[in-house]
Amino acid sequence: MAVSDYNTNPDLNTTISGINIAEGCPPSGINNAIRQLMADVKTESSAQNAALGEVRSSVEAAESAADAAQSAADAAQSAADAADAESGVTAASYGPSANASPAHGGTFQVPYFTVNAKGKITAASTKTVTLPAAPSVSNITGNAATATKLQTSRTITVQTTTSGSGDKTEPIYNQSGSVSFDGSGNVTISVPTLRAWNCNCNCDCGDNCFVSGSFVTAPAGERRDVSLIGEGDEILDTRGVAHRVLYVSRGPVPPKKRVVRLGGAVLTADHVLLDESGVPCAVDVAAAEVSGSVHDAKGNLAGRYAVRARKAYAGKVEELSSEGLTEHMLVVESSTGEPVWADFSGLVVQLAVPAAKEEA
Repeated sequence: MAVSDYNTNPDLNTTISGINIAEGCPPSGINNAIRQLMADVKTESSAQNAALGEVRSSVEAAESAADAAQSAADAAQSAADAADAESGVTAASYGPSANASPAHGGTFQVPYFTVNAKGKITAASTKTVTLPAAPSVSNITGNAATATKLQTSRTITVQTTTSGSGDKTEPIYNQSGSVSFDGSGNVTISVPTLRAWNCNCNCDCGDNCFVSGSFVTAPAGERRDVSLIGEGDEILDTRGVAHRVLYVSRGPVPPKKRVVRLGGAVLTADHVLLDESGVPCAVDVAAAEVSGSVHDAKGNLAGRYAVRARKAYAGKVEELSSEGLTEHMLVVESSTGEPVWADFSGLVVQLAVPAAKEEA
């Protein structure tokens, strides 16, 4: 019976491990009860001694861990103390304390530090930087030291040029040129403003032919204003064959210049229509009617510029204002060298093509 089963009230302890020890119990049970009591006390004492031993071991382990932790803390503190030890650098400000603008030959100071592998500054000092002295111009001759212009005047000439070769020319725009210039002599900048080419259109087309509002047929079948046609585009001839546009010459229609619409073509007054044999068959712009012979508004034969047509135009003639209009001349590719005819909605006109090259 465990001692913990005993009762603190003596009157309630009437048995011990089954032995009767109540009032008036048999005398023979007393010695047995005493022996059992001794055994119970011994058992309880042994259990307490074992528990006390475990507690003692835990305390000893905790004390050992505390000692180890203290040792580690002491080592860390020693390392910290060592890291925080004096580096040998004097506590002070290094370098200038204010901004400076030194002149030629002047000096200014900058701080200089030595840092070890652990990032600790082990030395500090101040260095002095001296600027170079002012440059001397005593060995420069002439007026190079103070010149605001060339000692000898030079001429820079812009010269317009023509690119390519041929019997016809057309203007080209937005061109530029350059030349190296060191002042030792005159120079010329060449800027191409004209492009030359050979024409095989059988007309005296020294001017542009068609004005904005003239419509040609594109390969897709749509009608396009010549003002929207550019180099590389294609237009159809009267047989439905596509021809690539090689050049497009453009220029504004001069103010007060007479402009007339014939079918799908818009022409200026200085153009006449020639039939396939070269006979004039165009309009008298002043009279605004179809005529077998053509004269301009001043009564002069308008034969300088011409548009070759397949037949005389007998449709309605409409006079237009020239304000804001642009003249165009199309030069198209012809694989055979033969004339290319385009239909301007009733006016069949021969377009300019490059002249065939002569065999060597």
